Amino acid sequence: GTPQQERPPLFTTASSLANEEIVELDWLINSMIPANTVTLLSGDGGTGKSLLALNLAISVASGGKLSWLGLKPQQGKALYIGAEDDINEMHRRINRMCIERNALEYSELNDLHLASLSNRDALLSTVDPKTNLLYPTELFSDIVTKIDAERPRLVILDTLADLYAGNENDRAQSRMFIGQLRKVSVDYQ
Repeated sequence: GTPQQERPPLFTTASSLANEEIVELDWLINSMIPANTVTLLSGDGGTGKSLLALNLAISVASGGKLSWLGLKPQQGKALYIGAEDDINEMHRRINRMCIERNALEYSELNDLHLASLSNRDALLSTVDPKTNLLYPTELFSDIVTKIDAERPRLVILDTLADLYAGNENDRAQSRMFIGQLRKVSVDYQ
């Protein structure tokens, strides 16, 4: 029952771009983190990736009052979805980063939305063993619903090991998972 959207042609000639406006890349942090796409922060366990990611979310949601690594990201709402830390640990970290340093008050963090998945199944997709295809979970749908309602500038999913059920060494599965995330990035930019 839904009308088919006309698909653009697969190929175009470079010469046809001559009179087209160049669309500049949108950046969350200029020349460092692109906006409206999936970006991976990786490193060994226990090296501070979650702290760095939470600090970025705070910086985006703070209305420009707190920089991130000395840089000013685009401002807006931010969702921080952590699979390892409970809400009490997130609270302690926010308190240390912002309140104890007199950098921000809690009232200035209205645009930061937190979700702890530490006490629940945190998988965003499941693998069908017969087809080897990934399918979004109800949790994934719940997160997309929140994204639709809030229209955040930044969504942080922490950590991949807790959220991804596929085989990280299976390129097809990994690409499917990133594709699911990228679709949300594009649909809600």
